[in-house]
Amino acid sequence: VLVTQVQPNSEAAVRGLREGDLIEEVGTEPVTNVAEFERKIADANPGDAILLFVRRGDSTRFVGLRIPKE
Repeated sequence: VLVTQVQPNSEAAVRGLREGDLIEEVGTEPVTNVAEFERKIADANPGDAILLFVRRGDSTRFVGLRIPKE
């Protein structure tokens, strides 16, 4: 799933996600499209932490984010 926008000063921005990053997994589950990504995020509860496996160019890394409490 290609990141097309990151809100300035958001947790994602603070954690280093950038436009152009490719999210390959949520948790340990691969995601191949936006619908899969959204479904996995929707399954998490507010306050839960999620782990994203992110590719940027030739490098990969894990990024942890917390689902916002509403």
